[in-house]
Amino acid sequence: METRADVRPEITISIWKNRSWYVIACGSDVVSTEPTAGDALTSILQTMVRHSFPALDPIAVLHASAVGDDRIAVLAGEAGSGKSTLTAGLARSGLTYWGDDSVPLDTDLNAVAMPLGICLKAGSWPALALLYPELEQLPVYRRIGRDVRYLFPGDFDGDRMPRRSPVTCLVFPRYQRAHDAMLEAFSPIEAIRRLVQAGAWVSFDPDRLALLVEWVRRTPAYALSFDSLEGAVPLVRQSLGT
Repeated sequence: METRADVRPEITISIWKNRSWYVIACGSDVVSTEPTAGDALTSILQTMVRHSFPALDPIAVLHASAVGDDRIAVLAGEAGSGKSTLTAGLARSGLTYWGDDSVPLDTDLNAVAMPLGICLKAGSWPALALLYPELEQLPVYRRIGRDVRYLFPGDFDGDRMPRRSPVTCLVFPRYQRAHDAMLEAFSPIEAIRRLVQAGAWVSFDPDRLALLVEWVRRTPAYALSFDSLEGAVPLVRQSLGT
């Protein structure tokens, strides 16, 4: 995120700690207050997404990953749920990688591609070693006190306008040790609760909020518990109908 170019920033994002809370501001406006450094990082990334392409004007920025082809699965969840590891596995299974950590929804409720590197914590490296032999050669960074590597599983075509597509399904993965992979449908109310719990940014304009609620109501949502990629990947592809 560093540049040596002689340019002035169009926006400035600030962060400071107020007692036990992290406060994030964009320019002179406070964007959010977050209880942990991880939540603050998610908020900063969502703020960058919203302001880096003003014409996008998203209705929401989900804390999620996205994969697909002509059908898109959005994998949402809190940090540590296993969604990034699962996203890398799905990308290697033949699905196109759309993004990790932040998935914007435009005014037509399409998912917009944000193919930044997949942030993989050290615990996920062994599970992906056979799928991505190059992983062990990638640089290691410290992120909120943990070792991570950033994986780029596919190329982005670089079009000036973001690639976008309707969402086929919402999947809320949860890695659970010694737990056979299981996909379970649940209600729109539960889907909204989990999206908020995961840390989504949502426009509170009443008309836009109504559109988002209707989108969740008509988008199939599933809870996915799994202990291996071998069990989880086919279930996500099944939810996509691929």
